[in-house]
Amino acid sequence: MLKVLLKNPIFKDMSYDELKTCLEDIDTEFMSMDKNSVAYDFNRNKKGIMFLLKGRAKVEQEHIDGTKTFMKYIKPGDVTGVLSIFSDGDFYPTFVHFDLSSEVMYLSESALMMLIQKDKRLMRNYFSFLNGQVKYLLKRIDLFSVQNTEERVAQFFHMTMEMNQAKLELKKIELSEYLGISRSTLYRIIDKFEENQILTIKDQKIDFDYRKYALMADL
Repeated sequence: MLKVLLKNPIFKDMSYDELKTCLEDIDTEFMSMDKNSVAYDFNRNKKGIMFLLKGRAKVEQEHIDGTKTFMKYIKPGDVTGVLSIFSDGDFYPTFVHFDLSSEVMYLSESALMMLIQKDKRLMRNYFSFLNGQVKYLLKRIDLFSVQNTEERVAQFFHMTMEMNQAKLELKKIELSEYLGISRSTLYRIIDKFEENQILTIKDQKIDFDYRKYALMADL
């Protein structure tokens, strides 16, 4: 369990033994989440964070008209629920749908406060993590502000390369949902990029030449 937690940026630069010591007298709750169960909606509104230990979940935002926007997948080592804590009143802008049977470690707001005060690294890492979440949301906003679908796909690959990931973690069917476009449109655009040697995808590794794309778009 601790080895999975060490993947999380909140526990960056900590050893196995250091993390074990920090968690010793912290009130943690381990929960099993059934496949298709949901967390962080208004019917399941515990104020705390969840570290995913096993399984997978999808973070979605539900709109007034009932439509949903896919935000991201969380995998073992990831944390979710940070917007439910340290806020006045109930605030659940997204909900978490477990698409696989999963195991999570839950920390209440008070338990998290105790934990991050145990080691200065934890406090710094936590605020650094929040900073990264804000940057991620801003990039999502930038992406959705692009009306042209081809440009939106190009921006996605460009952002992925900028973040030094160079790895496509989403399947194409998931990527179409993430970008808010149809699968056929996504496949057509990817085929076009590959034909023009702008994009290569091999074993989930991507290489995208945004400069070449910009030149092609200007033609």
